[in-house]
Amino acid sequence: MKNTPRQASETTFRPEIEGLRGLAVALVVAAHAGLQIPGAALGPDIFFALSGYLIVGILLRGLEAGHGISFRDFYARRIRRIAPALAATILLTVAVVALLNDPTTLARTAKDGAAALAGAANITFGLQAVDYFGSTEPSPLLPLWSIGVEEQFYLVVPLLLGAAWKIGKRRGILITLAVIAVGSTISAVLLTPIEPIWAYYLLPTRAYGLAAGGLLALLETRILASNALRRIPLAPIGLVMIAALTLLLPGEKGYPGIAGPLSGVASVALIGGMATIGLRGTVSAAGGKAMRALFSIAPLRAIGRISYSLYLVHWPILILPTYFGVEMTSGNTALAVVASVLVAALMYRFVEQPFRKGFVLSLVPGTVLRRGGVVLASLVLALAGVGIAPDVASAEPGASDDPGISIVSPTPSPSTQLVSPSPTPWAPIAIGGTIVHQLTGAVPANIKPTLNRAAGDADNILNKKCSRDHYGETVPVCYYGTKGGTRIVLLGDSHALHWMPALDAIGKAYNYEIIPIAKVNCAFMDVKLYASRLGKSYTSCTKWRANVVTKIAQLNPALVILSHTWYREEGKPNELRPQYYADAVGRMLDKIPFPTLIFSDTPFGQNNIPTCLARNRSNVAKCVVTRSAAYGNRGHVRDLLVAEQRNLPIFDFTAALCPGTKCAPIIDGRVVYHDHHHLTTTMAKYLATPLGAALSQVIANLPPR
Repeated sequence: MKNTPRQASETTFRPEIEGLRGLAVALVVAAHAGLQIPGAALGPDIFFALSGYLIVGILLRGLEAGHGISFRDFYARRIRRIAPALAATILLTVAVVALLNDPTTLARTAKDGAAALAGAANITFGLQAVDYFGSTEPSPLLPLWSIGVEEQFYLVVPLLLGAAWKIGKRRGILITLAVIAVGSTISAVLLTPIEPIWAYYLLPTRAYGLAAGGLLALLETRILASNALRRIPLAPIGLVMIAALTLLLPGEKGYPGIAGPLSGVASVALIGGMATIGLRGTVSAAGGKAMRALFSIAPLRAIGRISYSLYLVHWPILILPTYFGVEMTSGNTALAVVASVLVAALMYRFVEQPFRKGFVLSLVPGTVLRRGGVVLASLVLALAGVGIAPDVASAEPGASDDPGISIVSPTPSPSTQLVSPSPTPWAPIAIGGTIVHQLTGAVPANIKPTLNRAAGDADNILNKKCSRDHYGETVPVCYYGTKGGTRIVLLGDSHALHWMPALDAIGKAYNYEIIPIAKVNCAFMDVKLYASRLGKSYTSCTKWRANVVTKIAQLNPALVILSHTWYREEGKPNELRPQYYADAVGRMLDKIPFPTLIFSDTPFGQNNIPTCLARNRSNVAKCVVTRSAAYGNRGHVRDLLVAEQRNLPIFDFTAALCPGTKCAPIIDGRVVYHDHHHLTTTMAKYLATPLGAALSQVIANLPPR
């Protein structure tokens, strides 16, 4: 196609657009700084709508001028606009993370950076995101997911619009953008309850704003030519909608749903209204004068001018201090926000501007594409190389020979493992035995799994759809162990699921059929819970529990194993009385009249164990937590109370995990947790021997059926 003249492709400076960018980035930064803004998730949607409006406008002007679409020019401009500041942010972030002397975190960050430069950050974070939104140490490059969505849009939109123009000129483009907008809205609404993570990250479920902005660019001339349409106060309506959505939207886990497309409509109304005011200079429309004044405020425009750089740098500056042990108090957070603005201003002045308007502009587009492509490809490969770090073990050669470390057989005799079986049904059966807990010294050189792999050493039952996330209410049935064997139902939450690697192995060895029934953050007790990650009442948990009762009656198991932790009751954030919660569990157990065994809750650490060990490879003691802090007044206390009062057997894992007064991060050369409170698959399988021996005794004592 013909080259597009610059005057046909570049947009006129629009102060109101600058102000809108300032509003969008302010929402995002404020939310990430800790302000409780329910609808902060719509900040990226404002950016998406703006991008769709501006990019489709550029392409449309070229088509209508008869120049067609110059893909070379288009992608060269995108490289100049996006790549320099993005690459600078990623490289600086990786450099700071390298100061941690933590190869595990460095490798993870470098891989995230490589994905971001390749335009696939949203896909990468989606793949990581079983519990992404609740991550204890989120990636410092997390916001780059939205850059991935935009880059993927830039990749396809010229092709789609070019083809649509050849088929039907403006009508063809209108139909194409309308189909994208409607299709994206439907997919967002349908996918959010089922796969909220993927609905949040993927282009098809976030394209509604980009397409709506494009439709505005297509129809803008008609809006401006219509006195009736110009009298509609679009800008005030859009601003009110954004304000309402900001206060009323669900948290990120419930977004986009229908709220996302509504934010797209609000953004387009605001952009369209401001375009009417900005392009025609009219202030006669309702609210026109006030809106022009609002979005022309110098500080808002100044923030809008550096919005791209600010969006890139604010999150690393807010998050990275926590990697070094800095507590982000309100004062420190405020300092981080100020630092973000200053760094963004410097980035805009010395990175963005030189590449957008400086020496690079003198290069012909083909040169920009060739050189830019080579540089970006080299950076992606370099970061990917850093991300393929060697497995991390000891800080010192020969640390596995430390006299304080004793690695015993992973399969000791069952007779040595069942400690003090109780003469009474309810008293705790201690699961432990001849295992060695490491509280001091260096990380063993032969640790299992390696520290690079420990964070991912988790069972994938949730991914297999054998359990429910925050939104699911149904009860799927999956079979593990030996199908057709003695039927055992494992009931609970993620603290039940982390036992599945062990129970699956036990089921195959002892002829047990294991059926996991679990829902994240949903304890099996008769109280209304508050879903902190959703920011609202956990109604799906209540409905799921009712469905569980029906399903277990249908399954007719020989044994139900109950394993869960404890959560905040709605309206009672400080309610800690063990008896109160024990009664709540009892009311639910009354509804499932089957023999029940309780797995006592596992202790909580104070740090992400793989990360802590990677950063303290010569001093394991820094990752040790006291038993009192690990258990506190959480589930363990209440589990024992339930067992005693209802005369139920209970497995107590204190001997295995927290002997004496401290809880070990390493047991027999194995990493205990893949985060700070979920067992690694390696640890769970290692405990299968004593667990299987104890479970077989419980099964043997079940009443005949």
